Amino acid sequence: MSFTISLAVAPPSTVAVKLARELRAMLGLALPLVLTQLVQVLVYTTEVLLLGRLGAAPLAAATLAAALFHAAMMFGVGVASATAPLVAQAKGARRPRLIRRTVRQGLWVTLALTVPLMAALWFVRPLLAAMGQDPALLPMTEAYMRHAVWGLPFAVGFIVLRSFTSAFGRTGAVLAAALVAGLLNVPLSYGLIFGRLGLPALGTAGAGIAVAITFALMFLLLLAYCLGVRPFRRYAVLGRFWRPDLPVFREILRVGLPIGGAVLMETGLFALSTLLMGLIGTAQLAAHQVSLQLASISFMVPLGISHAATIRVGLAIGAGDGRAARLSGWVACGLGVAFMGTMALVFWHFRATLAGLFLDAGTAEGAAALAYAVVFLRVAALFQLVDGLQVIGIASLRGLKDTTVPMWLAGFGYWLVGFPVCAVLGFLTPLSGLGIWIGLAMALATVALVMIARFHRLTRSRTTIPA
Repeated sequence: MSFTISLAVAPPSTVAVKLARELRAMLGLALPLVLTQLVQVLVYTTEVLLLGRLGAAPLAAATLAAALFHAAMMFGVGVASATAPLVAQAKGARRPRLIRRTVRQGLWVTLALTVPLMAALWFVRPLLAAMGQDPALLPMTEAYMRHAVWGLPFAVGFIVLRSFTSAFGRTGAVLAAALVAGLLNVPLSYGLIFGRLGLPALGTAGAGIAVAITFALMFLLLLAYCLGVRPFRRYAVLGRFWRPDLPVFREILRVGLPIGGAVLMETGLFALSTLLMGLIGTAQLAAHQVSLQLASISFMVPLGISHAATIRVGLAIGAGDGRAARLSGWVACGLGVAFMGTMALVFWHFRATLAGLFLDAGTAEGAAALAYAVVFLRVAALFQLVDGLQVIGIASLRGLKDTTVPMWLAGFGYWLVGFPVCAVLGFLTPLSGLGIWIGLAMALATVALVMIARFHRLTRSRTTIPA
């Protein structure tokens, strides 16, 4: 399955030709990855829609579980995504054995990370109780988590296989696997939450089961593709799987742990913002989840572009072409700005309509949550541009295998700028939940600025950048 996008290339200058060629390559690689991210967020969007109809309490309970699950998953995904620049640079340097070793050890890293994370998430109930969350929500929260957690290793392993196929430009296969699993998730979630289609009514537990099955199916479909289709079949990524390869394993961790750390800095702040909202009230917590879900949908497009940016920059670095790496990063940023600018207008003008898709204004609790969501979405509209730039900027740096300094920069933006603002405005001023959203916006703007500045500095004066 492949995607080809044709662009008319005007001949006025070499720069224009190179720009058009890079734009065509970036779009061809990014489009299926963008669609894959949109399908994946459909899993969470489906849950929010269905649980919101079940009631504000089940939605709030699942929100607490999903915040912690997502933070753990994104840390694992961040570490596993180190395979993307490593595979891309190995392909650019024409080192097929290193590609095979990287994919195998990427799956090793997946297991090494997710098993302890699953164990920690299993005890979510006492953790949230110690944090002062509403005791009435915790049984539903635990029910969701103890089923969803089984999907964690599959979700992280999928990233390793995505990195493998994307380096060869076969992102259509990634989309196909996600699409099949995502479409199955809709009736599965509906049946397991409400007891329809011959399935038991399990509420939040049913939502967790549907998540786990969806992630498992995504991974297994893409694995079958990698094992049975050329050119991937010849790499035999599961051959001698249990044979250790410590140098590559350590290299993935060296590059990947700072990526996971940076991702955790971001997702940790957003997860904490959910916990802070839980301390404020159920209505604001439900509104917060709806607003985050809408922001997440638009974020999937620059996130998909960012995956393509890592691959394109990595391929250029592997081939020893620093100028091409710089061009790839800036083209990706331009695409992200164009899309997120459009979404900022949509969020600003249609925020009540969008929030109304998730919340029932006919009930007292639904009407209260809807009013808060409309306010939060104003801030979401304002931070669309910087949200796109921060994820594409840090992904372009990953293509250079520059991960440690960006991790500390992310920590600065999210925790030394964003968190204090969230805490002060959220609890020491009348702004309440709105203050937390202002803090999130300031964090994203700070991270976007420092990531773009670093990519510019590292690539502005080099024709070749050492990998």
